[in-house]
Amino acid sequence: MKPVSETHSGQITLPIGGKSHTIRFGLKFVAAFTSKTGEGPADALRQLESAPVEALIEMLTTAIKLSVPADKLPAGLSADMVMDLVDALPGDEQETIWDTLLNAVRRNPIMRSLNKLTAAQ
Repeated sequence: MKPVSETHSGQITLPIGGKSHTIRFGLKFVAAFTSKTGEGPADALRQLESAPVEALIEMLTTAIKLSVPADKLPAGLSADMVMDLVDALPGDEQETIWDTLLNAVRRNPIMRSLNKLTAAQ
């Protein structure tokens, strides 16, 4: 099984259930994230920077569920299970997860466009 690594901008490989899976933090992820928070993308980005750990774990859980077919996931995958999964990884691999997630949201074209619009006002 491969260690956690960033495969492309906004993607990581993550070991789940004994196999490596590609987790994407793309537009579907941003849409799900903003839908869960009930905030617009710009507000969601500001919240992300001060989010509690539980919120970040929930975001990772959402990304996993969007990226991996349900039949390949452990039954009843929850945020607690994801927290345990991440906690069992070496620190540098955990850092790769969070760097990739946070950077993918910040660099998403919608987020970049909103930041430009906000800066111009």
